[in-house]
Amino acid sequence: MRLLYFFGSIIIVPFLPFLYFQGKRVRASTPRLPEAKGNTGMVKLEGDQEFRFIFLGESSIAGVGVNHHEEGFAGVLQKN
Repeated sequence: MRLLYFFGSIIIVPFLPFLYFQGKRVRASTPRLPEAKGNTGMVKLEGDQEFRFIFLGESSIAGVGVNHHEEGFAGVLQKN
């Protein structure tokens, strides 16, 4: 089985320059979307209660695709 992976890695070597430039082209042509605007961080609940969440993620947590953080994942979760 190791021999199969070794031969596969040797076969790919001639294609590395093509793959490198293809990756550069894709990265340059991919649009970069802005994050949502508004407050980030802690949100106060009704009254004096304080409830903290930590959101870890990428574009969906950062609010890419919405205008304001209240319309994103964290904002909608906070409203419910």
